[in-house]
Amino acid sequence: MALVIALGAVARADQHAYTLGDLKALATQHAWRELVEHLEDVAPANRDGAWRAVAQQAGLGLLADVTHTSPADALGVVEALLARYPTLKDSKEFMARRAELGAAAFDRCFRAKLETADACALRLPGFVAEDPANAELAFRLAKLLPARSPHQYAVTAFALAIPNKDDPRCKDPDVRLAVIAALGLPRATNDELVTAGLALGMGVCWSALNDAILAAMGGGSPDLLANTCAPMKSRRALSPLLAKRCDKPT
Repeated sequence: MALVIALGAVARADQHAYTLGDLKALATQHAWRELVEHLEDVAPANRDGAWRAVAQQAGLGLLADVTHTSPADALGVVEALLARYPTLKDSKEFMARRAELGAAAFDRCFRAKLETADACALRLPGFVAEDPANAELAFRLAKLLPARSPHQYAVTAFALAIPNKDDPRCKDPDVRLAVIAALGLPRATNDELVTAGLALGMGVCWSALNDAILAAMGGGSPDLLANTCAPMKSRRALSPLLAKRCDKPT
């Protein structure tokens, strides 16, 4: 969309550098798009608290201008702004708006056809990682993942949302599905997902998930065994039969 394109670095016919005073004047005029395009006129060494305040005004103002668009398009503006101006992460109001738009965009996408939903599932880990303090959002979005989608893409969101041992949410069936799916992946190409699965399954959610992991190991793939045998052995949780499978995985 045009607004997202405008957020990229583009050549301007007028190369005059705007001062902080100019930026403040644009904020007063609610000229959000022009303001966003000229925030970088102020040199990095001069981007003090006043500049950050104007940048946050610009981000929120531009979002207000795109409320009439779809949640996905508005979220695209949010992500483009964050990529260009990371200082926006310091704005609670901006990040709250990002969370609101993200929830709406993912909900709509997950209700779409299978291919579209799976593409959105791929974006879920990166989205929640940009706002690690928002555990409530992470759990909410992970629960939105439809049953037909690959469950492993919810595991990093669940790991972010459940940092404490024996959290009651460890018993959530969607958490179990995500952990088992993640542990069945080849670690060489899915280290982040497998690591999150181990953190939940062998760590904070051990009491709730150990039986499910052992059951999965009974008929699991070589990748699942490769990811789980060592930590299960260290916990002395393997039956003699599973110990043999771990010694000679098939």
